[in-house]
This record gives sequence, C-alpha cells and structure tokens, in this order.
Amino acid sequence: MTELKDITLLCNVVDNYGDIGFVYRLSRALKEYDNTIQLRLVVNDLHSFAFMAPGLDEHAASQMFCGMKVLDWNAREVCKKEFSEMPATVILQCFQCERPDWLEEILFAEKTSDNQQNNKTLILNVEYLTAENWAEEFHLLPSATRSACVKKVNFMPGFTSKTGGLVLDRNFMKCCRDRPYALSVLPKKLSEKIEAASLQKKRSVLVFAYPRDFMPIIQALNETAKTTPVQVFCATPQFSAACKKEKVLFEVTDLEPLSQQNWDALITLCDFLFIRGEDSFSRACLSGKPFVWSAYVQDEEFHLVKVCALLDRMSVHFSAEQMALVSRAMLSYNRNNPAVESPEVSDAVNRYGCIESYEKSEHNLFELLQQSKNLTGAFSSFSESLIANGNLAEHLTVAIKALI
Repeated sequence: MTELKDITLLCNVVDNYGDIGFVYRLSRALKEYDNTIQLRLVVNDLHSFAFMAPGLDEHAASQMFCGMKVLDWNAREVCKKEFSEMPATVILQCFQCERPDWLEEILFAEKTSDNQQNNKTLILNVEYLTAENWAEEFHLLPSATRSACVKKVNFMPGFTSKTGGLVLDRNFMKCCRDRPYALSVLPKKLSEKIEAASLQKKRSVLVFAYPRDFMPIIQALNETAKTTPVQVFCATPQFSAACKKEKVLFEVTDLEPLSQQNWDALITLCDFLFIRGEDSFSRACLSGKPFVWSAYVQDEEFHLVKVCALLDRMSVHFSAEQMALVSRAMLSYNRNNPAVESPEVSDAVNRYGCIESYEKSEHNLFELLQQSKNLTGAFSSFSESLIANGNLAEHLTVAIKALI
C-alpha cells in the first residue's frame, strides 16, 4: 500500500452548512485519523467558510488554518503557482464541483519531461449523500479522464457497509455522548437557554429548513405547545418572520452565527430536529434524535425517491406502527405538488401510503412531535447502525492508499 502524503479538497460553496460544512468536517476528520497527511483546501467562498470556522481570514489568498493550507479558489496566480510547484497527488472533487480552470491547465497540460510524466494524480469524486441502492453500485467505480496521468474514481458516502459511510469526527461524536461537554461547547447564553428549557421541561426543537410556507410547522408546534411547553431554536430567518405574523404558543430563539462545533453541540442537545442540507442531515441521522429531513427539491418531485430510500434504511429499526408515523410526517413534509410527480416517484411514495401534500402535513407533524419521546429508541438504533459502518475519513484514506 503506497504512502499517502497529501490530499487536496475542492469545494464550490452552494450551501453554508452543506458543501463547505461537509468539506470542513471531512478535512478535520482526515487530520484526526492521520496527522501526517498534508491537506490543502481550495474554496471558492471564504466568507461562507469563515462563517463556520472562526479565525479563518476570508480575505487571504493562502493561509494556514488548523494545520491545513487554505487557498482561495479565485486567486488564480497564487493557486497556479502553488500547484505547479507542488502538484497534487490526490484531489477530492466534492459534490461534482467543477475544477478551477487553473487546475485544469496543470492537470491536463502536455507533459514535456519524464519527471512530469511521473506526476500522476488520483481524483476522487466524493458524491452527495444518498440512501439509494445505486450508492453501493457506484462506490469506488472508476471514471474516465482525458489523460493517462489522471485517474478518477467515485467515492460514495452512505448508510451501509458497502459505501464510504459517514464522517465520525471527534467533536460531534463527543457531543453525542457527553451532554456536559456539548453544553460547554456552546456560547454561554445559548447553553443557559438549553439548560433552562430542560429544567422547565420544555421540548427543545431546532428549525433549519428551506424557505417555504411555514404554517403547517407552526400549527403543529402550536398544538404540541398546548400540552408540552416548546422552545424553538431557529436557524431559518423566514420561519422566525412567519412566527411573528402568527399567534404562536411557543418561544422562538433566533440563532446567532454559529461555528460548526457550536452547531454540532446544538443538534445533539435538542429534543427534535427539523433539518436540511448535506452536512446537517448526516448529523441528524447520527445524533439518535427524532428528526424530519427536508430534502433539496428536484424536478417532478424526484427528491421524494431519496426520502423513501432513507425511510427504507430506517425501517428495520422501527415497528410498523412507528414507521407509518415517521413516513407520513417525512413524506408529507417533503411533498409539494403530487400533480407533477413522475411514475417512479408515485411508486415510491405509494409504498408508504402517503396521500397528503405539504399543505396538509400539520396533523402528521403534530403526531410525530407528540410521539417523538417514544421513538428515541428506534432513532438511536438507526444512528448506532450508521456508527457501526465506520468512519468515512478512515475508509477514504484506506481507499486512496490502495489506489495511488
């Protein structure tokens, strides 16, 4: 097995807590697994990166941060000099992002010497997380490139032992297992708010959702608050604005910008999660907390196929009655317009007997909120199965060493 000396991660930022969130978490997990590997992060939006990584200079073309070299994707001359002088051995092309033009020029330039011919590069296309069966089929599948000096392979995060699994970084895993530690990670005011809610026996709910009509969620929370006090921690300004226009029976705390470590702690300390995004979705799955996932909306409602695939993976950990409750809430929450569904989507949704659209999801969400305490064992069982699959950072490192 070849020695692994360096890894370059490419990140084209689309969603603060999604793309860069995953790349930042993965880079830290790689350093935790093998601190001898030199990491270079090439990021096109350092402002979004700095948002979750306090201490990062969003204006620097090149900098060392937490033992990793961070380069501004847009600083063409700086990056081209860096990678011309120190060619990349391994590149992680995260979430199908395009490669920078300066990197294309370096990778596919005509080789003019024997030394250049020996500079071979392995590119791993680290895909989006999905529970669909094809993740196992595509994992470690080679992909063509236009140069014999550049080899490309697909790497699939996932929910089974036949995929790369999920990132199990130290901070998040410790937050899951050690409540006092998680509380200590949070800013003091937020930690005190969480503790006060716990002492007052309030249900702590995190809302991190794509913009939409939030009335079904507000109504479900209002119904819940009639019998159980509810404290909502809001990371979605549109939800907070909607609450201000309605008579709500629950308390809403708008969240200040949080570091990724802060965010991890908050996820593990809340009782129920409305969650979205790549990175936050994976954290919800690992947390053992009851959650509803908002999938990124696709044409012809195809995102519902992804939701059903997740439910399929979860179902072995739930009773039939419990799964009916979870699937009704999850699918109605994600179902926007049944009239435009493709046949594949309709088949997937019909397997779970969901007929409601989002506008009618209030009752399903209320039922799930009401029964969430009784579902913690099943959600915990699901999370334990994911942890048992092992750490994506380790699987990735082992795969790279076997491929280079």
